[in-house]
Amino acid sequence: GMPPPQDDEQAAEQPAGTAFECSSLADCASCLEHPSCDGWAGGFGCYSTCSYDMNDPQSLNVADVSCYDSTNGGCQAESSDAIDYQICAEQTTCGGCMSTGKSGGGSCLWMANDFEGGNGSGFCTNSAGMMCCPADSCPAETTTEDNAVD
Repeated sequence: GMPPPQDDEQAAEQPAGTAFECSSLADCASCLEHPSCDGWAGGFGCYSTCSYDMNDPQSLNVADVSCYDSTNGGCQAESSDAIDYQICAEQTTCGGCMSTGKSGGGSCLWMANDFEGGNGSGFCTNSAGMMCCPADSCPAETTTEDNAVD
């Protein structure tokens, strides 16, 4: 005879050929090694791809996050970025920042807080990401006497 018709709820839970849940993978290596998944976004987890696809509910849908996949260095890139982030973040001056080398080559980026040049405050980071315009050069260093007025 014929199998009994499935009720809708069961069918919704287990549709034929359900996509693997990339979000169930908790670390970069297991995410990128899985054949269905190729997008690791750090604390945001695992996605099917780093580019947003409106037809793919598992594609990356978070803006402004670093996402690693098989084309941009994957987990190796993630760990060297994490190291570089620490190295760069420890630098508190423009000069110190721009003379600090990153593990993968290149130097840290100085993001000035004030675009007038002013007191030269800002922060040091390893990647501009979505932020505009790291400094090309540092404002002239002030003499130590000037700094003593903190």
